[in-house]
Amino acid sequence: MADFDKDSPELQEPSVLDYVRARLMPWRGPAPEIPAELSSGVVPAVEEEEISKGVIRSCMGLSEGLPVRSLGALGLALLGQFLLMPSLRQPLAGGFFFALAVGLLVWAASSGELVLAEPAGDQESEDAFEVRLRPLAAGVLLLLVAFFAFSRNPQSGEFLYTGLNLLLWLVGIGLVLYALWLPRLSPAELLGRIRTFLQREDWEIRFSRHAGLVLLAFITAVFFRVFRVGEVVPEMFSDHAEKLLDVYDVLEGHTKIFFERNTGREGLQFHLIAWTIRLFGTGISFLSMKIGTIFFGIFMLPYMYLLGRELGNKNVGLLAMLLTGVSYWPNILARVALRFILYPAFAAPTIYYLVRGLRTGKRHYFILSGMFLGIGLHGYSPFRAVPVLVVVVFVLYWLQRRERARFDRAFVWLGIVAFVSLTVFLPLLRVWVQAPEIFNQRMASRLTAVEAGDQMAQGWSLAGVFLKNVWDGLLMFNWDSGDIWVNTIVQAPSLEIVSGAALILGVALVVGRYVRQGRWEDGLLLWGIPILMLPSTLSLAYPHENPAPNRAGGAAVVVFILAAMGIEAVLRAVRQRVGGKFGFRLATVLGIGLVLIAIGQNYLLTFNTFPSHYVPNAKNTSELGEVIAQFTGTVGSPDQAWVVAFPHWVDTRLVGINAGFPTRDFAIWEEDLEETLLVESPKLFLVKLDDQTGLEKLQVLYPEGSFALYPARTPEQSFIIYSIP
Repeated sequence: MADFDKDSPELQEPSVLDYVRARLMPWRGPAPEIPAELSSGVVPAVEEEEISKGVIRSCMGLSEGLPVRSLGALGLALLGQFLLMPSLRQPLAGGFFFALAVGLLVWAASSGELVLAEPAGDQESEDAFEVRLRPLAAGVLLLLVAFFAFSRNPQSGEFLYTGLNLLLWLVGIGLVLYALWLPRLSPAELLGRIRTFLQREDWEIRFSRHAGLVLLAFITAVFFRVFRVGEVVPEMFSDHAEKLLDVYDVLEGHTKIFFERNTGREGLQFHLIAWTIRLFGTGISFLSMKIGTIFFGIFMLPYMYLLGRELGNKNVGLLAMLLTGVSYWPNILARVALRFILYPAFAAPTIYYLVRGLRTGKRHYFILSGMFLGIGLHGYSPFRAVPVLVVVVFVLYWLQRRERARFDRAFVWLGIVAFVSLTVFLPLLRVWVQAPEIFNQRMASRLTAVEAGDQMAQGWSLAGVFLKNVWDGLLMFNWDSGDIWVNTIVQAPSLEIVSGAALILGVALVVGRYVRQGRWEDGLLLWGIPILMLPSTLSLAYPHENPAPNRAGGAAVVVFILAAMGIEAVLRAVRQRVGGKFGFRLATVLGIGLVLIAIGQNYLLTFNTFPSHYVPNAKNTSELGEVIAQFTGTVGSPDQAWVVAFPHWVDTRLVGINAGFPTRDFAIWEEDLEETLLVESPKLFLVKLDDQTGLEKLQVLYPEGSFALYPARTPEQSFIIYSIP
């Protein structure tokens, strides 16, 4: 049989397009004649046979090139996560498709079709473990003096930063860092390098395609952090009142190390808010709180890229930063403006420098890890889980190759991280030593029966409570993130469809590689989630508070790395199996599609769904504060305005803060209304809409008064303005 040649003269037949074009445009010439074989619907046997073979060969080639099992696993995981979303809530069907996805994934990995990204091999440098003894001794001495200088003030009973103890502390830290830091670069060498750089006639700036994608991803993430900052989240709740009162204390000179109000809090955020107020003049307000927390929400993004690149490759880093940036979970943690975001924000650099140090053996990375570990301990109490993870990582590092030399290195490096972090943690260490009941109060209230009393489980039942907490906590990402409406969408997963599906793929792939190779990096990823979730899962006294996305916020660092690894593995399989430009383009289109779906759904979750759940639960103290501010700015004074207190209504401290009077509580109870008769008019009373008793009493006391309905943004939160001229 002769080979089929589409270009041979015998088979150069006019196409249907040629015939139609000639009929529509007769001026171009007569229409070509249709051969008898074609007009009768008969195709020459040789042509029919060859065309069929060509089509079959093309289809077979495409099917052989596509990583069908990998794509199937991705599709099934997406379907499984879709079925778990609140609109469907099909746990059995979702779990079934997840199981199928994992099965296909195992098949793809075992056949070599799918391979996880691996960074370049470790390049451990030699470290003679030398230190500068004199500055080290001087630094330790100063830190010891500073430790006692941080003692409780005998007059006020407060633990305060003062000019003296701050100076001793900071100089001591500086001397310790100088003694430990390697490589040692003399000032002359540093100046020489700067001079050489400035003397160059040509400065080259290279900007690769990947750098452009990183920049675009970062800009997108920043947009998600700052867009509609005043509307999401719009109202404060009682915790904000506690924090802003602490900030007021700082501005008044009470520079506390640890704040006892509301079961005790570390002081980093309060000092940052005070600096923000002084710098930007934003006053004691919700905006002043948001500026700092949103900054830290952005601060963590480059470290997500660096950590993803360190544990995988540059594309894993890119995806990890983007998913973290657009995800509604960390976005809400930043926008709520409490200390929540400080947990993942400092966990990311701590873990990155730790991993980088273990992979390179360079001492300065361990020093930086210790510094961020110490700073993080000043931020948010759940960060206390990070030191546990640091120790576990060093153990995993040694277990990978149980050599004496490796153990010695790991022990010294762990000592550097611990020592540096201890120097930074020093003020809080003094509080912990001198007043452990204050420092541990918040943690003890959830871990022990100090508050719950007999309602807390006892004995072996606690083990059952903890195991259930761990299970419920792990379901947070794909099924149910809990009932805390202030920082999550109630009973919805913490991840959207793409990230949730990718997390399942990433975990399955990393588990498989860890079983085969025992890599300490994989151990970090797998153990990192349950360890960083301990502040939530250890809520043994109040298990209904678990899962808590705020207390488990540090786990986001590991979760989005794993999700990025899952997506990157599938995209790389497509690119490599298909090959050539088409493979690259196909992987690019698939990647863009997944990213756009993630961005679109997270946009709706962050800017539509979450506000629709948050606003009805949060009280509209800003609107009450606005009415009082208008009254005091025109005809009255703060002493002539009140909010008639009513159970489970607004936090009247927040009304004062929103009105511009941060230390004034405008509450007055119904039985105390007669006392207002002694105050000169005009007067203003704000009354809950259904407080009929309070309104009637005001009408009896002030028959000359008039009332009007204030139409709130949420109609159910409207209230009554009762005015006395």
